Amino acid sequence: VYLFLVFWASWKLALIALLLLPAGLFLITKVGRKIKKKSTQAQEKMGNMTAILQESIYGIRVIKAFAMEKFEIEKFKKQSRDYFKSNVRMMRLGFISPTLTETFAVLAGVTILWFGGKEILSGSAISPGRFMLFLVAMFSLMQPVKKLSRLNLDIQQGLAAAGRSFAVPGGGGIK
Repeated sequence: VYLFLVFWASWKLALIALLLLPAGLFLITKVGRKIKKKSTQAQEKMGNMTAILQESIYGIRVIKAFAMEKFEIEKFKKQSRDYFKSNVRMMRLGFISPTLTETFAVLAGVTILWFGGKEILSGSAISPGRFMLFLVAMFSLMQPVKKLSRLNLDIQQGLAAAGRSFAVPGGGGIK
């Protein structure tokens, strides 16, 4: 409904908004790919950490027999730090994405306000009432778009986790 109202109020402004859309989608896609990569790395680090912990528990008698407790603790600490750093990097990207989306939305809003204001002042293409209708409908569309961008990030993290979970030894996982 809002999309229909956007085009009904001013098709020129709607086309300007649609021309700005690919740049926003490019940003969201780029960040989503990076999050998928970082999420895959974090999943691998967690798997390595779990493997070290499991080996230590199963081999506790051998570890104690050779007095290797400190070595195993340090090995686990190192892997735990690597996992933590990888997870922090992934979380940073996850927090940057909504900010990028908001920034892009503000830039698109400023562009639309500038062009629409210019059209109103020239008195030719759009009335102030229709421009307000356009703005309300356009900004009502922003919330679902933000949710979709967040959904993309969640899907990328899920694909990375699924790729780790369903990976076949020696080949691949989900692409």
